Amino acid sequence: MRWSTRQSLLWSAITGALFGVFFAAWSGIVDGQTAARAVVSGVVAGLVFGVLLGLLQLREFRVQEDDGADELTFRQRRRVTRAVTRGDVPTDPVMRKATLAAARRRLRWYDDRAAWLYRICFGALLILTVISAIDDSPVLWLAVPLYAGLLAYAEWERRILPRRIARLEA
Repeated sequence: MRWSTRQSLLWSAITGALFGVFFAAWSGIVDGQTAARAVVSGVVAGLVFGVLLGLLQLREFRVQEDDGADELTFRQRRRVTRAVTRGDVPTDPVMRKATLAAARRRLRWYDDRAAWLYRICFGALLILTVISAIDDSPVLWLAVPLYAGLLAYAEWERRILPRRIARLEA
């Protein structure tokens, strides 16, 4: 089953709307913006976030199709992604092959230059959030564990993936 553009647009709309509502509430409560300005900020942020996340999701599923996962259903693809994340070893040979391909692709991503961009972006966000929390609003301390956790997870996953790949190859 091919991941359709319609499904990607639906995913973009849902995540963008949720992020837009969160951003509008954040702008109104923390930044003290007027209701109209907070709504406009939420709409713009939701559109940008939704489009970017939808494009990433579309790209991810199309890459999975290139890896030979074209015969998998959407639910099976989600199980493949979950197996890579959790370290499960599927018993079905087709699922195992798709999981191995996905794990190798993720490890290649960590070895690529894109991973440095990920580290730099979340590291910069972490530093800026700490500075803003000290200078501007103590509420921003709530975001510090999020960015620190994302950085720590990326490093942990980069180190654990070779072991997961070895288990899938065995």
